[in-house]
Amino acid sequence: MTSYADLTARRLVERHLGSFLEYRCKVRHGAPDVLPTIIRNVVDEFMNATEQSLDTARAAYTESACNAIKDCFPTAIGLATTSYYRIPNEPVEAYCLVIAVWMKDRELITHYLSRVTSIWEPTGDVFSPIAVAAKSQANDVASQLLEHAKSCLTKTAKGKSNKELERVTTETVRSQHWDTAIMLIDWWFLHGRKPRPTVIVWWTHEAGRANATDFLHRVLDQKLSKATKNLLIERLYDIENCWGNHNQDLLVEALIDRQMLDITEWYYNERTYSGTLLALAAEIGNINIAKRYLESGMSADGERNGLGKLEYPLVSAVLGGNKALIKLLLAHDADPEPAQDRIICGDWERKSKVSKRMATLIRKAVDSKKAKALTDA
Repeated sequence: MTSYADLTARRLVERHLGSFLEYRCKVRHGAPDVLPTIIRNVVDEFMNATEQSLDTARAAYTESACNAIKDCFPTAIGLATTSYYRIPNEPVEAYCLVIAVWMKDRELITHYLSRVTSIWEPTGDVFSPIAVAAKSQANDVASQLLEHAKSCLTKTAKGKSNKELERVTTETVRSQHWDTAIMLIDWWFLHGRKPRPTVIVWWTHEAGRANATDFLHRVLDQKLSKATKNLLIERLYDIENCWGNHNQDLLVEALIDRQMLDITEWYYNERTYSGTLLALAAEIGNINIAKRYLESGMSADGERNGLGKLEYPLVSAVLGGNKALIKLLLAHDADPEPAQDRIICGDWERKSKVSKRMATLIRKAVDSKKAKALTDA
């Protein structure tokens, strides 16, 4: 072992050496020299690149390399404890770039980017440079990597970038690192092939669930394909996979504001629920969406379907037991008679106290309608 003049540096190296010796004792045939060799080669490269010779600098690079490996090598334990691992064939510069990204050392990153062109491909058992930058939320480093990637965009590179961008962005969104996710999708839409519609819909779902309005709006402000817009509306109307009221409120508002969702249109898909936005709101019991629809001046009875019949969302509100929504629709002059017919046919008054209260509301509304008709006559 190299003799270190600095006592702290010596203890540091001895501590890591002790870890490697401990790994060796845990396996039958002894662990290979994969990790120690990678670390030694990377540290030698860093020393040469920065023209340093001090033992303290070598010790600092050794510590950084060891810590980076714990974060950047998914199979670090396997490399250290399994005898069949061999020294990878990848050039040491590729490992240097990944570890420099983890260190957030902009000068070293610049140096190794000039020697390693791809930021998308994992090196052996190591995450890709862009994945490491995103994982550590190093947005300035991620920006540096993405700026470099623009100069290497061949057709093949675009294919590789899309695959890794999808994986990295998915993990970034899942981790709710929204600023980093915005940076990734901005670059993606500007320089790469468009993301898959299903991926974009998943982004919007996660953004709505986390109340990440900035990210949601940034996604919807991109140049989305017609297929993506249609899928967003189809998933919005998918009753079996309800987004949750708050999530739906954010998405509906954003879609209407961007004229992707027409509040007057009847949306139909035979595999999911169909109808106007008010019919959807009544079906899922979302009073905020119902208010947005009614405040636009649309009828509380909904629109007519292909057979010329009105939707009567009040019926759905009664079936769902949503008293607040029932009151809202009645306040906007919804016709109560179809709802009363459904209550009578279903004998709802015998089912529960809540049903009786709803039936009373509907009956009073019907009586009021009839009284008004007689007065007008």
